[in-house]
Order: sequence, then C-alpha cells, then structure tokens
Amino acid sequence: MDELRSWLGLYTLPQCGVATVFKLLKLFSTPAALLSASQAALRNVNVTERLITHLKKPDWKRVETCLAWREKGGRDILHWQDPRYPRLLREIASPPLILFIEGDTSLLQ
Repeated sequence: MDELRSWLGLYTLPQCGVATVFKLLKLFSTPAALLSASQAALRNVNVTERLITHLKKPDWKRVETCLAWREKGGRDILHWQDPRYPRLLREIASPPLILFIEGDTSLLQ
C-alpha cells in the first residue's frame, strides 16, 4: 500500500484523534501495518470495537478525492513522517497528521 494512501486512510478515520493514531503507530510502526493489523492484534492492545471497525474500512473514496486534489498544479499533501513536514509543527502537542499545501512546500521550513 502506498505510504501517502495509508496516512490518508488514517486521516479519514472518524472520531479518531491524533493522540490515538500516534499511540497506535508506536505499537504498529507504520500506517500500513496499523491498517492491515488483524482484529485480534488490535484487540490485544485495547483498541475499541468501534475503532477496529473504522480501521478495517477507512474512507478510501475520500482518500481518492484527496489524491485527485493533489494532482492539480501547485498542490501537495504531506504526512507527519514526510521529510518536508515542518520541523517546528512536528514539535507541538497534537500536530496534524496531514497537511494539504497549495504553493511552495519549501516555504514551510
């Protein structure tokens, strides 16, 4: 699974905050690993049944809409682990998982 697509899959999860996503990423290492984790593995780390349901069915249509948005000139999408993600923004308590950028991404630094 494409890395950006996996990050966007996490981004689309309803009622799942950044803190929860980061906690789960510490356990599963990557968004793709988290999204492909078995229900049993998720239950073993105390993920709620509701969140398990959402993790098993991210809003892929919304992901495709985001990717289509990026295709228009001068647009980009940065996920939290993207090296272009602003260093100082990464240091705040609840940084956004995804940044939708219009314009020159180098200006973010």
